[in-house]
Amino acid sequence: KKDSHKKSRPLSETSRASEDESEEEEQEVDKAQAQHQQKEGEACEAGGGGGDETCTLSPSTSIGAEVQRNLPMSTQRSDPSSSAPIDSSSATSCDAAASSSSSSSSLPSSRSERWENDCLCEPSVPLARISQKEFAELREQFSLMDTGGNQSLSKAEFGQALGLLANEDEADQNALVNALFDRFDSDGDGWISYTEFLLSLAVMTKGSPDEKLSFAFDIIDRDHDGAIDHDEMEFMLKSMYGVLEKLKLEVPTDICAVVSSIFESLDTDKDGKISLEEYKKGASQNPHLLRGLGLLSNEGKAMQEDIRSSGRSVTFGHTNWSLVLSMMVGMRRAVMEASKEMPKVLVPRHFTSKNVINLKSKRFGHSTAELTDYAPQVFRKMRDLVGISNEAYMLSLGPEQLLGNLLLGSISTMNVKLSEGKSGSFFYISHDGHYLVKTISRDEKRALKENLANYFEYLVEHPDTLMCRILGFHSISGIPFVVMKNVFHTSLKIHEIYDLKGSEYGRTNPSGKGPKKDLDFKRKINLPSDVASKFLEQVQKDSEFFQ
Repeated sequence: KKDSHKKSRPLSETSRASEDESEEEEQEVDKAQAQHQQKEGEACEAGGGGGDETCTLSPSTSIGAEVQRNLPMSTQRSDPSSSAPIDSSSATSCDAAASSSSSSSSLPSSRSERWENDCLCEPSVPLARISQKEFAELREQFSLMDTGGNQSLSKAEFGQALGLLANEDEADQNALVNALFDRFDSDGDGWISYTEFLLSLAVMTKGSPDEKLSFAFDIIDRDHDGAIDHDEMEFMLKSMYGVLEKLKLEVPTDICAVVSSIFESLDTDKDGKISLEEYKKGASQNPHLLRGLGLLSNEGKAMQEDIRSSGRSVTFGHTNWSLVLSMMVGMRRAVMEASKEMPKVLVPRHFTSKNVINLKSKRFGHSTAELTDYAPQVFRKMRDLVGISNEAYMLSLGPEQLLGNLLLGSISTMNVKLSEGKSGSFFYISHDGHYLVKTISRDEKRALKENLANYFEYLVEHPDTLMCRILGFHSISGIPFVVMKNVFHTSLKIHEIYDLKGSEYGRTNPSGKGPKKDLDFKRKINLPSDVASKFLEQVQKDSEFFQ
């Protein structure tokens, strides 16, 4: 098979302020949103089941049979004895699987398949944490990436699937693509099999912090000598900065200073190299040093298990990978543009202004992609009101965190979830759970624009309001969306969720699945008297605002 990869046009940008949108643009919103919802809805159905239901595989589940069902037809084992269910909790089953594998002439003997057999016999590995539904989704992603249809990925196909992370380069000329491809291609044959794809993504999405950091270490350690030297770290950072530069984002001017700060923190024995153990320990204690890429502030403490947010993770090959990347890049550039003007006082024009970020690129999967940033200065002030810095905001939503998390062995954009209400909206949840990116309807978009000045003034005067904080207002490819603080981001266990609208008409959820509603709320809230009085007073004020 011959690989082909056409060069794309260079990425360009135009930013402009203009008057209110034309009626024609408004009419396109519903059409674009309907297409987006239909596409997402079909994706949500993939693999059976719906909503947030998961079919997590327990150690006693036949993981081996599940992998076999999702392997490409040409790579499935033809020997009936080799496709027998494998019980990963049973040593006898593992022995039987190994015996079956050795007796089957149809089974390839690549290192990746031997690794798979080991994984199937060890319930603690990331593969055992993938649900049946996720298996089906990953199989679909692999099929979409495999444009040649030969049940394996070439470097060109892999680079194409990475989208903006590969920018406009040929795959062989992109250092980041090469580094990731070599790590996925565990047997070094120049192709990524479905097994290799599955096992690598399992580590990056389901692995423990220790497993992910080992994976990341192998990506950076180019000569595989068990240690990372200055040149290897500099090479990896340069490849990532190259991606950001082609996206027209700012990068550090002194890369040597960034490398030195990383070695100062991680190279504890000061021998000029970072061992695997040093990397694990240092990255666990100070993950933001790597995640920030020397661009964003090193906020945060020790690395912990992520607070799991509901929905499906959007990884490369996912149908919405390009859309999510374009959102991330567009929002990052919008924040960068808004920072150039810092008015002390907002005037009427700030509430009606908009900035259009041109994101034309073949890598987006769109012939034309634009992100419109509405009232950028207003929402910058909104973030200031709740104490959210540009650095912290972009650490959650910008492409820097996506690249930086690769140094932690994680692939993280946003999770996608279909709304459980009647609106049909889609929620994209930031990788750290701090923010919700929610699509809105044309009427909601118009209402927000018309009431933005009153909404902003109310938040300024009532910092304790119970109303949701909208921190960004955008549209992309005709789909309007807002960024909100996620009130469910907490380390505490959530036992009950209510969707309360202050209405009694049809406001019940008899099924018991999903959020409960107004008529289902039959409990008392016990608060200290001073807190209770403030709470009731704020509810009254918020209600009067909406009246």
